[in-house]
Amino acid sequence: MPLRAHVSFARRSVAALAAAISLIALAPRPSQAFQVFRHSSMTAEVLGRQGVTGNTLKMILQGVRWPDISQCRSGCYCPEIVFYCDPSASLVNYFSPFHFDNNKLFEGREHVEFYMGWARDSLGGPNPTTDAGRKRVGEAFVRFGIALHAIQDFYAHSTWVENNRDLVRIGGRIDSAPIWNGEDNWGTGSTVVGGVTVAGVQTGFERLPTPPGSVSHAALNKDHANTAQGQITVNRIFPATLIGTYYEIASGQNGPSGGSYRDLGLAPRHTIHAWQCLQAGCAIYQQPPIAPTPPARSTAALDVASLMAWANADPGMGAIASYMDSVWTAAVQDSPQAFPAELFDPNGWPLPATASVDDLIGPEARLLAPAWPNPSRGHVAIRFRLPHAVRVTLEMFDSAGRRVATLLDRDMEAGWKDVVWDGAHGSSEAVPTGSYLCRLRAGERTESCRVSLIR
Repeated sequence: MPLRAHVSFARRSVAALAAAISLIALAPRPSQAFQVFRHSSMTAEVLGRQGVTGNTLKMILQGVRWPDISQCRSGCYCPEIVFYCDPSASLVNYFSPFHFDNNKLFEGREHVEFYMGWARDSLGGPNPTTDAGRKRVGEAFVRFGIALHAIQDFYAHSTWVENNRDLVRIGGRIDSAPIWNGEDNWGTGSTVVGGVTVAGVQTGFERLPTPPGSVSHAALNKDHANTAQGQITVNRIFPATLIGTYYEIASGQNGPSGGSYRDLGLAPRHTIHAWQCLQAGCAIYQQPPIAPTPPARSTAALDVASLMAWANADPGMGAIASYMDSVWTAAVQDSPQAFPAELFDPNGWPLPATASVDDLIGPEARLLAPAWPNPSRGHVAIRFRLPHAVRVTLEMFDSAGRRVATLLDRDMEAGWKDVVWDGAHGSSEAVPTGSYLCRLRAGERTESCRVSLIR
């Protein structure tokens, strides 16, 4: 589609936006502020100082906000805010890696690696000249923002600040605390939180039974200056002086009354590290990959500066970014319940004004994640989550409906699973260029995804 289609999209969406704004005005405000904007404000300040601006930054911010907005609004992840929801334990578990909740450190790390890799794979190649290409690049920046959300939540919802408290006291600076490198244990790895001695690094359990020796999400929460944990202060031993509160150490923000987000805070520092890694092709946590090993990513540096300059100057990208920003600006920014998530697809990308999304925003979480890289020149990683042990079949079909490969057909335990298709028939002969369907059957659930191969 030509560029004018983007401009037409923005014009045709005016009526939908006006209707959404009217719904926002009528929607009840939650009894407590959810403050979705904190992720957005931090990211805007920190990446702004790294030179990230314009349409690129707006699309990253859409991704940073999206886990809270979409999962609370449509996935029932926040019943205290969206009070008609009653999430199941499997839904809470499914969404937890997006927010680094529930002591699933390896799942949170995998989630970040997955979205970082997905974003990087989508940014390769020349600047696009089609709407499909624009969407590919735009969604890549949105996915990077989704990864940042989890990265930032790790410091607010884990024991990392608590475990490094003495190091900060001795070193005398907030930036004495290291960035998490993916390990489950660091140093002595033991701290007391809410009267519970917690061994190793862990995150708080969110709306799930708290196992013995673990701690609740409420007891660990440092994502607001006024939480009990966020208000705890750390003082330098000698010369005696205030270093900051747990909230200030995690977020870098100046004091309980607000102010700027300083780069030396743990979450801002890791936000910068993630941006640098996106450009350099490094892994966020530098950990050995888990089996089965996904295709190796290129370590060649991306020319993100040129790509960002193009994205910020392209009128089509501008129309989409402005639309995203206008919906956010008109919304009640601390209420996912009031945000018109139905104007976007499940990945946070704007839908055409005529689209129906009733089948996209149901409260039941998908098991199957999008395949990556997509399109691919060979190997493709397919990722899915099993809420419980079940018989699993994973098959590949060509555009004519013929099965070309059976990747799985066996009983599997609960958890995240990664399967790599080598782009070949069961006979090991490479399949030709084209579009392929991956179909997952897990118990009574059947889901699918599309994969494009380019030879």
